[in-house]
Amino acid sequence: MTKNRLISLAVCVVVMLSSAACASVDKEASQVQPVTIYATQDSPHYNSIDSLSEKASAIVRGRVIDTRVEAINDMIISDSKDEQSNPGGDLPEVNKIYTIYTIKVDEAYKGKYSTGDTLEVKQLGGKVGNTTLVAEESADITSEKDYVFFVATYAQTPASLLNAIQGLYIYESAVGQSAKANGEATITNAHQENDLTLRVEDLSKIKAKYSN
Repeated sequence: MTKNRLISLAVCVVVMLSSAACASVDKEASQVQPVTIYATQDSPHYNSIDSLSEKASAIVRGRVIDTRVEAINDMIISDSKDEQSNPGGDLPEVNKIYTIYTIKVDEAYKGKYSTGDTLEVKQLGGKVGNTTLVAEESADITSEKDYVFFVATYAQTPASLLNAIQGLYIYESAVGQSAKANGEATITNAHQENDLTLRVEDLSKIKAKYSN
């Protein structure tokens, strides 16, 4: 009989409590004092835009129209028969704090989404109650800019960036202030540590390759 195992989606999070949070406090005090948690994300690294786009469930360009923060249990059941990857037994439920962005799709390059659809994308980090989670690799996402998202999608939770650093790009249309003089759109990395370069022609190739 196949044993079920809970495995983490998208990222493996290493959590370190701040020294203040680790101080000994009684139960009543710990419920009211603010706690800050610092987390790092161990995501797969991609060597090229081709490998990033191949792995993505969906690739879209759009803008944030709504934001919320939730604590989410992003674990799934594995039916793997491999004893190493599925040794059996239940793992405790783990809730992580995510900021969830609702994206209105302006253009889809891969996946089931179309122009005008909405897509929810979660990013590690945020505040719920007295607990604040700070994810070091997460990029700033605002409603003032257009972005290109490379995401993995899931049935029961919002999509996640394939890589917190490599999966997000700022898209400036040809009418934007920072557009090139020749009238072309420009794309820049949303995270300064991103070692990939996404070009407008890359998006055209991706759309041609994966369009139905």
